[in-house]
Amino acid sequence: MKPAQEPGHGAPGTSAANRATNVPKSAAPGKVSAAFQLPLTAYRPTGAEYTRIEEAKADLTRQCMEGLGFTGFQPAPVQSLGPGRDGADAMEDLDDLRYGTYDSTQAANNGYKPEFVVNRTNAFVDHPAPPDRSPDEWLALTGTKKERSDAPQSGLAAPRLKSGATVPYGGCIYQSLQKVTGGKPVIADLVINLSGQSFKSSLEDRRVKGAFADWSSCMKSKGYSYTDPMKANDDPKFSAKNATAAEIETAKADVACKNKVDLIKTWNSVDVEIQKRLIQEHSAELYQIKQDKDSALKIAASVNSRD
Repeated sequence: MKPAQEPGHGAPGTSAANRATNVPKSAAPGKVSAAFQLPLTAYRPTGAEYTRIEEAKADLTRQCMEGLGFTGFQPAPVQSLGPGRDGADAMEDLDDLRYGTYDSTQAANNGYKPEFVVNRTNAFVDHPAPPDRSPDEWLALTGTKKERSDAPQSGLAAPRLKSGATVPYGGCIYQSLQKVTGGKPVIADLVINLSGQSFKSSLEDRRVKGAFADWSSCMKSKGYSYTDPMKANDDPKFSAKNATAAEIETAKADVACKNKVDLIKTWNSVDVEIQKRLIQEHSAELYQIKQDKDSALKIAASVNSRD
């Protein structure tokens, strides 16, 4: 059993280093993922769907906690993951990091720093810390003592609260997940892993390597020495909170060269090709994941309709 998190908290990584684990989905006009969709998206909830599942989990967690004697218990607030003002949701914003910076306006304004990070508009990236819980609340929520890391209870006596009430396996958080998803992660590990696999495999494809070489040559003509876009994006020189003039100029050159050599289209086409093959290889598991996702959404809708 993985470490417990209150509904509404915890999400996929968003740094450039985590691009390989982000699973792209279609997005609003102007987004890379609008023109270049990836097949694995169908097996992962959208940001809006993720929100509905988290809302159901939060309500079930509240009911469970009240059943254990915590009258008036309030779970951590669930923040909406979209869609936002631009029509894209928070998951789609993360998807846009997969191939690095591509938008000339963003590059001119923020360098390599995504607008949603600069403006703090993505609930995955910018969310409040969960409420501080008393030791008894923590035990009821997670099934473990506050000072311990979350650990399986298998073979252990069920913990009890000061009131004498027995805490269900995994606490109320896990029980809510169990009711909505059968205890499975909201975003299946296999989907995340296959997305990462396709990203890494795409980097070894001769077509992508060729596009990188053309991009690198273009960048060199502008005075920059990077062998691939990730090295530019992840340059330690650009780690400051605010983009420097040097970062902005580099990002602008990066985007111009990507456009010149049609790098994003080439890279995405290879990525799609690899994902289609992986989906065929894992068709049975992914079929079940799709069924699980649809089931979780139906259960979440039923729970949320009671409010």
